[in-house]
Amino acid sequence: MSAGLILFLCLFVAVFLVIYRDFEVEENWTALLPALSAAVFFFLGSWVYLSPVAGIITGVFGYKLCKSVMRWREERWAALVRKQARDFVTAAAGMYASGKNDRSVIEDAAKNLPDPLGGMLDDVLSSYDFKGTAFPDSFRAMAEETGVDEFRAVASILEFGKQGGPKATGRGLLRLGNALRRRDKLLTERAKAVAESSAVAWVVIGILFTVSIIDAVKFRAYFASSLVGKLDLAVGVGIVVGLFFLAQKLAQDKDLMRLGGGQ
Repeated sequence: MSAGLILFLCLFVAVFLVIYRDFEVEENWTALLPALSAAVFFFLGSWVYLSPVAGIITGVFGYKLCKSVMRWREERWAALVRKQARDFVTAAAGMYASGKNDRSVIEDAAKNLPDPLGGMLDDVLSSYDFKGTAFPDSFRAMAEETGVDEFRAVASILEFGKQGGPKATGRGLLRLGNALRRRDKLLTERAKAVAESSAVAWVVIGILFTVSIIDAVKFRAYFASSLVGKLDLAVGVGIVVGLFFLAQKLAQDKDLMRLGGGQ
């Protein structure tokens, strides 16, 4: 059995174990996409950089890249829900101030807000009408489902409003809305500072990746003529991939990720 085939089988087993774990957790077929990405990058890397060692490095890169894209899509969705939650808080504060009760406020918001939050509020009303689920409990469940903590704050204010009435609920939501706007302003300023430094890092890494591919293609005969040449390519692509992961790690900011695409 050739060394290349052994390395390929090792990669397959490693990716299978990781994907099987993800599939059990996520329980949907999208968990297989990173495996497909890893396989594609493995074969491309093995061909471009002339060795299965480089293929394994690019395979890991393909797996992580696909996972990052999937996570980015989830964060974009959560950011949209978060933005709609802020709009709901602002609108609900005014409606409570006019004396409307919980059901009327949520019903009006469900009619006026687009999906996904509009549909979620419809489900809240259905749970209240047919199952007797209290509104605060439904908003806490929404917070758990979406990861949007604003819903948990709304639930606490609604519970407080049971004693203070609609006016008190409106005042609480008004203060919450003001706090959210101040937080978003600070996060936006931080995002600009992080984006400036990150942009330079990504440009440099992109240039290094491009240069490594050009070298591998242009001087293919030279690198293919010896084991040392193939190892040089593998080490080079390994350094670039390592820099990519390092830049990705340094650029991650959970607070800014929560702000996400909501701007």
